[in-house]
Amino acid sequence: MQIDFTSIRRGKKSLKAFVATLGYSRASYVKFFDNERAESWQQGLREAFDYFGGVPQEVLCDNAKSLIIERDAYAEGDHKLHVEMLQMSKDYGFKLKACKPYRAKRKGK
Repeated sequence: MQIDFTSIRRGKKSLKAFVATLGYSRASYVKFFDNERAESWQQGLREAFDYFGGVPQEVLCDNAKSLIIERDAYAEGDHKLHVEMLQMSKDYGFKLKACKPYRAKRKGK
């Protein structure tokens, strides 16, 4: 599963859309928020898991500070995750994998 936020402008205010897309089927789930805080990422993920009827083994994301505190903090590819996101990944049994910075094409098909 791939996750990201995108912004949709409506006048002076922008609306944030959380998007979760399954890698093989390309089925998507979208949830609108007014922010990109850690709680919004987590709520979006929980609702996406419910919508799809399960939890993938791996969740691919960008390097948002709400998810990844520090890249390669412990070793190459072993990042320091936001504490609540780390707990969520343990509770649900998925691995959060971050794309390399400035490599946007690696996430999408």
